[in-house]
Amino acid sequence: MQHVADEVDNMILPIVAYEIHVHKCDNNALTRHERYRNFFVDSSKHSWTNVAREVIQKYPFVFTRITTFCLSTVENIKTCLNRLVKDGNDIIKTLSVNVNPVNLLQIHLSGSDRHREGQTVILLTFQDKQKLVYKNCDSSVDQALQVFLNLLDLSYPYDIKTRKFIKKNNYSWYEYIEHKSCNSMSEMKNYYKRSGSMLAVLDTLNYCDGHCENLVAHGEYPYLMDTEIFFDNFDV
Repeated sequence: MQHVADEVDNMILPIVAYEIHVHKCDNNALTRHERYRNFFVDSSKHSWTNVAREVIQKYPFVFTRITTFCLSTVENIKTCLNRLVKDGNDIIKTLSVNVNPVNLLQIHLSGSDRHREGQTVILLTFQDKQKLVYKNCDSSVDQALQVFLNLLDLSYPYDIKTRKFIKKNNYSWYEYIEHKSCNSMSEMKNYYKRSGSMLAVLDTLNYCDGHCENLVAHGEYPYLMDTEIFFDNFDV
């Protein structure tokens, strides 16, 4: 759950840093250690000081946002696990991942864009090191892209692969694609040829979210990870 802690830190640390700076200006006579304890810790009560508590009252929106984020995260994980149980047979059949919840080792929340009340992508890791990606959003665009690529029927070595997925009602399961090096100069050349054909497709479809985190190099094939910004941003 490191991602959750990092997100909360990003929300609150700028405010705390500012308030500590203000406190420092008002208490120049104190040492650094004394200022810290004077700001955070009430030694007589073994609790937060009134100064620290006032931060919550002074910035209620931020703490409301933190509460909403934490509740949304818990709900997202709970929904994901319930759907994992329900869709287990489909996942095994289509994505070849043994998704027995008993074998679940790790739940990782990515730092990707949030969907549907702040819910983000979840990466599930199982005991056999198999991984599965859960997105709480529709995969119709992935489906449309796959149809488009099938119609193009690009020949080797300009063919483009897309990751397997299962389209459900307002959520999706995706094959996990890991970074993998090329094993030969021939594979490397093919990778760049496919990158060129992918770039042509992306440009044709007016794709505009092609940063490095949305592209995974898997051997001689580049894989696009995020297809949300397709089809819907053409000039009218």
